[in-house]
Amino acid sequence: MAEPARHPHLLAGWPWRFRAAMILLAAGLASTTGFCSAADSAPHAPPPAPEAVQPADDPVGRALAAYVGKLVAELAKVAEKKPEPATFREAAKPLEALDGFYDASLLSPDFVITQVYRPAHALARGFDLKKVAALKPFVEKMKKTPGPQLSEPAGGFLQPRLVSLRVPVCGPDGKPTAIVSLMLRESALLTAAGLDACRAYRILCDGAAASEKGTLSATPRTVRLALPSTTWVVEYDR
Repeated sequence: MAEPARHPHLLAGWPWRFRAAMILLAAGLASTTGFCSAADSAPHAPPPAPEAVQPADDPVGRALAAYVGKLVAELAKVAEKKPEPATFREAAKPLEALDGFYDASLLSPDFVITQVYRPAHALARGFDLKKVAALKPFVEKMKKTPGPQLSEPAGGFLQPRLVSLRVPVCGPDGKPTAIVSLMLRESALLTAAGLDACRAYRILCDGAAASEKGTLSATPRTVRLALPSTTWVVEYDR
């Protein structure tokens, strides 16, 4: 298959397989507490605890935590099927009904992309994520404490702004045998949280600004969320 024509942008000189993989995978991940156990190898997705949102009655925080919890639950259903490359597309098909669905992928336990949901992204198969320096924390922490991982909103020349979520597929010993990944358009998350209707907002992920719109007032509403793999602080003005 011929390589698609290159276009002048920051990544133009990089190998096409690498650029295709970057369409699918956002960097900047960390891990959560343990998710799989040897006694029960099926992943679980409990609803966010009340203390995960502070203040607990903040409407944006509650909506955002509930939305992420739903995504973890839906992705966990795919992981519970223990998909292999030949069965992944069928297993992941329900994910396509999620608002903002962009793509999904299956990773091997040693972090190589083994399958993608959309055939248009097939060139990403075979890419070894261990070659990406920004993903090394993801690789190491998933090995140590397998669990859901949420990335901050990100995007660039080659992709729309996406939010990525990953859930491990665990074997009888509690170790990952694969990882399923879901990529959603950032706009779906903003709508679910009610931020799309806000005059201004800013999302800080582990202290770093990841998404913003407009100019905040001197006294915006602020909510802190403990989400899978990360802490978000959302500031917003209605």
